[in-house]
Amino acid sequence: MLTAQQIKALKPKKSEFRIADGSGLYLVIKPSGRKLWRLRFRRDGKDAQLVLGDYPAMSPVQARRAAAELQEGKARGIDPAAAFHADRPTSGDEESFRAITEKFIAAKMEGRKVEAHVERFRNRMEKDVLPILGSTHPRDITPRDILRALAPIERRGAIDTSHRVRGMISQVLRYALALQLCDRDVSADVIAALPEAPKTAHRPAVTTPDDLGELLRDIEDEGPSAGREIIRLCLLTLQRPGEVRAMKWADVDLDAGLWRVPITKVSAELITPLPKQAVAILRTLDPGHRQNVYVFASTGKSGYVSDVLPSKVLAKAGWKGRHSAHGSRATGRTMLAEVLGYPERVIEAQLSHGSPESLGRAYDRSAFLPQRREMLSAWADYLDRLRESDATSRQVA
Repeated sequence: MLTAQQIKALKPKKSEFRIADGSGLYLVIKPSGRKLWRLRFRRDGKDAQLVLGDYPAMSPVQARRAAAELQEGKARGIDPAAAFHADRPTSGDEESFRAITEKFIAAKMEGRKVEAHVERFRNRMEKDVLPILGSTHPRDITPRDILRALAPIERRGAIDTSHRVRGMISQVLRYALALQLCDRDVSADVIAALPEAPKTAHRPAVTTPDDLGELLRDIEDEGPSAGREIIRLCLLTLQRPGEVRAMKWADVDLDAGLWRVPITKVSAELITPLPKQAVAILRTLDPGHRQNVYVFASTGKSGYVSDVLPSKVLAKAGWKGRHSAHGSRATGRTMLAEVLGYPERVIEAQLSHGSPESLGRAYDRSAFLPQRREMLSAWADYLDRLRESDATSRQVA
């Protein structure tokens, strides 16, 4: 019989494999790291299998007891599968957290997201979350349960990952909430209990294609919101989040693809091109009649939304401490130069860095406008490719 120490030592391989425990019971180890108990028995002269539960949610002792009871029932002529499912709660597998996770993936991800992204989501859930929460009804999941699922991730030092996995749990629970299978998303209650991500001296920013592609996919998964669109526009235009939040409809020409940006930091103005992707975002936000002065209007004193909104989106998506809306400028500066090979002077003109004296023409409101238009168009297309492509096959066109 397998011991807890032996089970813990079993590592996943490229293919599924199994280890016998005895009396038809064996442990299956999936490539994702998921471990589950299966019972093998004969039905009508043919081999049959039955999944009893996940390890460690079902301990070896519990699995052996369940297997023994089912084998005893079989000796009396009772079909093990029928007996097993008859003893399960009335909510059944169809409303377990595992089942809702699969329904969420099928409804919200498959066919809409890059296959590799879907697989990463599934593998992370299979490895860390479903062994703990899989058999539980969403309504019965507590903050303590979620912390139990995240604890092994924290113990291996992957603090950022623990925040991101919490965000994945949140997505499934919000889906369950929409299906009226739970009362609220309790994953929000554990944020304060998670270790903080390592602090950085500067505003955090992703600077590699793989990380940027994953960031783009994660914020897309959060769904439409003012905070998400601010982040996307910061990335597409490389302007400061404060300037994006304070964008006025009167300063935007969607037909010409231009935005007149007041640079409050140095009391200057910049004409920035809007790539087609940015224009598309703004058209979805355009109410037509434009009764509001600001694109991201609010009833607050300033008239536009708070800087908290993009931060909340990034935190919910698991990127707190790893990227910020303002960090998008560093992301663009680094990758436009190092990956796409654009001249520093054109990049700096778009970033409106420094002062008019130090940059010369760079602070002229239309300096390098044709070059910047071409650069931002190529940059926006590159972001699309990163979001839509598998990390292992990303290439710069």
